[in-house]
Amino acid sequence: MKQIKAKPDISLITTYHQQYEADGYFIIPECFKSPALQALTAEVERIYQFWMSDNERDVQQYAMVNMHGLTEAIYFQGGECPDRERGHFFNSLVPINMIETLSGVFGNKLYFHNTQLFFNPYKNRRKPYWHRDTQYNGKTEDVQKDYLKTLLNLHIRIPLIDEVGIELIPGTHRRWDTDKERNVRLQLSGNENHQPLPGSKLIDLKAGDALVFSAQMIHRGHYCKPQRLALDLCVGKPHPDTIKYIDNKHLPLQSQIQYINNPCWYENAINHLDDK
Repeated sequence: MKQIKAKPDISLITTYHQQYEADGYFIIPECFKSPALQALTAEVERIYQFWMSDNERDVQQYAMVNMHGLTEAIYFQGGECPDRERGHFFNSLVPINMIETLSGVFGNKLYFHNTQLFFNPYKNRRKPYWHRDTQYNGKTEDVQKDYLKTLLNLHIRIPLIDEVGIELIPGTHRRWDTDKERNVRLQLSGNENHQPLPGSKLIDLKAGDALVFSAQMIHRGHYCKPQRLALDLCVGKPHPDTIKYIDNKHLPLQSQIQYINNPCWYENAINHLDDK
C-alpha cells in the first residue's frame, strides 16, 4: 500500500509540542474512531484471550497487570492469509493522524518498538506503583538522569474502554525526583511505592483517545472498575541503549509491509536491526 499523506494542523502541533515540553504528555482526542476502534478492540481482545489461555496461572499468581508483544506472528497463524491478517493488524495500530501528529511534535525518526496491553490485576491484589521505566534497565542513577536530556521513549496509551487509568507527575520528564518522590518510588526510608505524591494528575480518557507521554517521567497505572483494557504502543527515537532491544519478532515481514498504509515507524525500526 502507498503511504497516505495528510496535512497536519500546524497550530495543533504547536500546542501539543508546548504541552509535551512543559508537562511530558498530551492527549489526542478520538485518535481512533469507530468502526476502526471497534475492529481494533475485537482483534486485541482475541489476542488477549489467546495469550491468557497460556498464562492465566501466572496472571493470578503474580497479579500481573500487562502483557506485551501483541504483534508476534503466533497470534496470526491458522487464518486464510497470515501475512495479510498480521499486516492489517500492524496497519490498524498506527492511523495517519497519529503518525502526522507525532512526526510534527518529535520529528521523522520515530520507530516502533513493541506493544503492551494493560488490564486489572487478579482480584485487584496489586496496588498502583510509581516508577520511571528507566529504573528497570540496570543503569546507574546518574545515567538515568542523563536520559532525561538524551533519550526519547514514548508510551502511546489507547484505552479500549473509557478509563481513569493512569496518573502522571507533570514535568518529571525534564527534572529528577524530589527527595519525597525518590523515597516513595524506590521505597526508601520506610516509604512504599503506592503512596500518594504531591503534584500528580490523574488522566481521564475515553475509548479511542491517545495519551502520549514520556516513559521516563514518574507515572503509575490505576486499576479501573469493573474492567481495564488499555493498549500501549512503545515508540522512540534511536539511542544506543535502546535500539539493541529492537526485536524483529515484533516487526512486520517484508511480505506484510504491503498491507500497511503508513509503515514508516516499522521501517525505521527494521533499518536499525543491523545497528544492534
